[in-house]
Order: sequence, then structure tokens, then C-alpha cells
Amino acid sequence: MISGNRVPAASDRDKGVRVRDDSQQLRDIQDLIARLELVNRQLSVPARATSTPRQADAGRDDTPGAGN
Repeated sequence: MISGNRVPAASDRDKGVRVRDDSQQLRDIQDLIARLELVNRQLSVPARATSTPRQADAGRDDTPGAGN
């Protein structure tokens, strides 16, 4: 409703702001869903095996004077 001074009534302005807030919230939710889908895809792929040094090999290299 527009008053005699051609300025929208406060209730009309609030509705416009509310619609923009709702659409921004919807975009934020859609963005979060897209991120979650990406994370789910990444987690569904088996982790690559990494080689770790065997305990005996690790101790030999760390010992001072070993190999001298």
C-alpha cells in the first residue's frame, strides 16, 4: 500500500526485505548442500594408501653414528 506521499507503507517495505532475506537464506542453504555433496563424494572415495617407514628402518636412521 502506498500512502499519499508515494512512500510504501512500512508493512510493504518489510515484506520486500523479508523476501530478499529469504532468497539469500535459500541461496546460502543451496550452497551448503552443494558443499556437503562435494565432501560426501570425497569421503566415498577410498583413501590412498601412503607408505610409512617400517619401525626397524626408522630406528636405524635416527640412531646417531649408525651407518658411519
